[in-house]
Amino acid sequence: MKSIILGLSTIALLSSCDNTAKAEKDITANIQNYNQPQVILEKLSEGKILAIDTSTVDPEGNFSFDGSVDEKSFYRLNFSNQGFVFFVSSPDENVTVSLDAKNYRDYTITGSKDAEILKSFNDGMLEFFNFQDSLNKAFGPYQNHPKKDSIMIAFRNKYQDSEVRKQQFITTFLDNNTSSYSSMAIVEQLDKDGFTDYYIKVKDGLAGEYGTNPTYTVFADRVEGFSKLAVGQPIPDIILPTPTGGDMALSSLKGQYVLVDFWASWCKPCRMENPNIVAEYEKYKSQGFTVFGVSLDREKAAWTNAIAADNLDWAHVSDLSFWNSAVVPQFGIEGIPFSILVDKEGNIIAKNLRGPALGRKLDEIFN
Repeated sequence: MKSIILGLSTIALLSSCDNTAKAEKDITANIQNYNQPQVILEKLSEGKILAIDTSTVDPEGNFSFDGSVDEKSFYRLNFSNQGFVFFVSSPDENVTVSLDAKNYRDYTITGSKDAEILKSFNDGMLEFFNFQDSLNKAFGPYQNHPKKDSIMIAFRNKYQDSEVRKQQFITTFLDNNTSSYSSMAIVEQLDKDGFTDYYIKVKDGLAGEYGTNPTYTVFADRVEGFSKLAVGQPIPDIILPTPTGGDMALSSLKGQYVLVDFWASWCKPCRMENPNIVAEYEKYKSQGFTVFGVSLDREKAAWTNAIAADNLDWAHVSDLSFWNSAVVPQFGIEGIPFSILVDKEGNIIAKNLRGPALGRKLDEIFN
């Protein structure tokens, strides 16, 4: 649900209801300056999007859906892929939407408290998106400036300050709306590794009322999975083949600080990060620091050649199964490079440390 603000990945099952039993429509809407004849209602959950109903827009811009909302869930109005309105609704709610096709983000919605909360959140986030977009545009003319690097640092500092304020806005909003169904989408705007506590807070806050709701159960299962990898938790063991044959276990390295580095020879960002890891390894290996490389390669030659070329002089394992590797679901890996730093007892102390962040953490540990 991470892109619920401007796009949410979810499911929709075709449904039907007895419309004669309803006194009011599920959704009543009006759109001005729309040049298409129809609007599609889509239901979103469980990683898919599926159309569940279509409505014809009359000459005044009015349209409606009746009997289409079959359960509490996330929905969206699809205006011929020109724009979207995302909202929450349930069968006992009568949602009213009003907007202008000249600006799909500037809409009003009533009839669902959760939908109104989500709209309020989106409005707040839009300020940050607009500011960051303005920074990108302002930096454009300096791309070839002789002082580009120093200018970039100034812009980056402003961007990072904006990111901090955005995170503060999100966490404060969640603190005030933890029991809202919309919080499942809102919390996805936070990094799950850095804000695991907020994901757990949302999961626990919705459990009582929505424990059997399909969207909630998928969300809760996911949170349960990655919360097992939260800082302070013991890292699950990894036992995979080495380049020379035979298996090696991560647990065999207990007694050292270990950076578990998920990478691959074909991953350019991984290869760009390798010199940084090598430098930190050389600096701290004598003090009890090592690396356990876990590759998502699929060809042994490519894997071993990259190890040699990048001077990765530490333990390596791989089942050569690409994204079908057993470690992908085990660690909820969504992209690489991805790393987990564990202490001498095998407990997680940090995740996804890249660039200078790894050096700062190791300096904190060993100095």
